[in-house]
Parts: sequence; C-alpha cells; structure tokens
Amino acid sequence: MNKEKNEQNVLFVVIAIMVILLLSFIIEQIFKENLFTKVDSPPQKLSSKEQKILLENECRKLEKLIYRKKELERKKLIAFNTMYFVLKTILLILLAIYYYVGYLIIGFDDFLGDFLNWTGIGLVGFALISFVIFKDFKDVLNVIDILRLKLKKMIYQKYLNINDSIEENQKRLEISKAELKKL
Repeated sequence: MNKEKNEQNVLFVVIAIMVILLLSFIIEQIFKENLFTKVDSPPQKLSSKEQKILLENECRKLEKLIYRKKELERKKLIAFNTMYFVLKTILLILLAIYYYVGYLIIGFDDFLGDFLNWTGIGLVGFALISFVIFKDFKDVLNVIDILRLKLKKMIYQKYLNINDSIEENQKRLEISKAELKKL
C-alpha cells in the first residue's frame, strides 16, 4: 500500500510539473510580444528648416548613391564586354587552329576543296546533333542567348538588376527635390 501510494505521489508530482510548464509556456507566448516590444514614440513635428536640412541630406546621399551605382554599372559592362570579346576571340583562335591542323593533315595540293567538304560535314553533323537535342533549329539561338545571359549573370552577380535600382533612386531623388522646392 505504501509503495502504491508512493507511485501515485510521484505521478501526481510529474503531472503537476507538466501542467506548470505548460501554463508557463502559454503565458510566455501570450505576453511575449506585449512585454518586450518597443513602443514607438509619436512622431515629432519638425520645423521647416529641419525638414529642409533633412531633404538636402537625403538628396546628396541619393546623388552619391546614383553616381556610385552608375560607375559600378559601367565597370561591370566593361568587364562583360571584355569577357565576351575574349570568348569570341578564343573561339576564332580555335577555328584558326582547326584550319591550320586541317592544312597540315590534308596538305597543300587540294587543301581548300577537301577542307570545305570536311567543314560542311562538320556543320551538317552539328545541325543534326542540335536538331536531335533541341528539337528545332531556332532553339540553338536560344541556347546561345542563354549562354550569353549566364556569362552576364556570372559577371554581374548580385548587381544584375542595377538599372532598376538606379531608376528607382532617380525617382526618389526627383520626389525629394520636388518636396525641397515646396519648402
């Protein structure tokens, strides 16, 4: 009997602790936001001189920001154009190497005729492979555009939408200047 009563007491204590923990968790969730959130003070009225100073500072900051973003855009564009030019140059060099190796293998006698035949066979093979892979010849151009966009994304990285950001900042600057003229 004593052992059975002891087990009941332990069970009662465990249940009581669980209920207390559950209640404390519920109370914490209820009052969590209300107790620790910062109450914003009501906005203070600024004099026209203070507003003018704030707007002038904002205009200067926006002008600096726009200038920096335009410079960054210009640098990224130069990097992209340089990389794109280097890529096209590498492809042309590979084509020249292909012609030179063809000249060395075929020889001087009938170089042009045989080489044009082999180049035509290569182009037909490329067209056949692209048709099998892409199901249409128009999709080859899409793949080239996708590769160009991937190169652009690789260079621009997080600045891919920099033009939109510049336009947005210019609109904000115009609004700030208009408000400044009103004061």
